[in-house]
Amino acid sequence: NKKNELICDFYIRYENLENDYKKVCDILKMPHENLPKTKNKSRKNKKHYSKYYNKYTKKIIEIIYRKEINYFKYKFEKE
Repeated sequence: NKKNELICDFYIRYENLENDYKKVCDILKMPHENLPKTKNKSRKNKKHYSKYYNKYTKKIIEIIYRKEINYFKYKFEKE
């Protein structure tokens, strides 16, 4: 939005997907089921996500997603 404010009442974070999904269902007074599991072992390359970025690409992400990074207190982890 123009004021650069977050506009949702609740955000589901991927790292807390199952619990956040249940919270939203509770807020909406909806029944919830367990979310389906994906094949998380299908990825052959197990590099840490930080290996896919260099200083330049990290800076691009920091600029584009500054609001989200600050709000959710994200940061690039070290290996």
